Amino acid sequence: RDKGEFTQLEGRVFTEWSRSAHVVQAHTVDPDWPLYVGWDFGVRAATAILLCALDPSDDTLHVIDEVYQAQRTTKENAAAYHRMVAGRDVEWVVCDPEDKAARMALGREYGVPNVPAKKGPGSIMRGVNILSERMFVNPISNRPALVVHDNCTNLIRELESYVWAPTKSGEVKDAPAPRQADHAIDALRYICTKLSTASFGVA
Repeated sequence: RDKGEFTQLEGRVFTEWSRSAHVVQAHTVDPDWPLYVGWDFGVRAATAILLCALDPSDDTLHVIDEVYQAQRTTKENAAAYHRMVAGRDVEWVVCDPEDKAARMALGREYGVPNVPAKKGPGSIMRGVNILSERMFVNPISNRPALVVHDNCTNLIRELESYVWAPTKSGEVKDAPAPRQADHAIDALRYICTKLSTASFGVA
């Protein structure tokens, strides 16, 4: 669509998403807002690292920066993370739990302490639902609880192209299609799922 071409919207996972509602001009956020990071490992595919800030006044999550690069070592990705964070305090970093060796190396060797994202049956759909809920535009405030700064071009591209898996009959089924670009989406899903879980913690 950005190039003046038509795109297939049927089967999109995030039907709530629109650039007019969810994409904002990149700007400096309040330094007192807590920062969170989601990290999805890739080798041939891109490693995606998202930096988010939460506005505590209305629970709006701002995706303020991204690292998105393929064919990089854990050391190189850690260096890119440190450049992105630029010395700011991060509440936590939540990572794809599949690559335990990379997670451990981040903490032990490269100064990136982290926790694993929770995975299991239904975790993808639960994360998709949590993202969709944040994208919902509140009819009272006329704003969503998730906005993406316009410098996060790879996340925006993934959100707009993420589709359900079709069945043989052409209908969609209750799972995103495999082998599509989703590393930035996964990183965001880890953050939003952890925030959702934390919000229901027992004191």
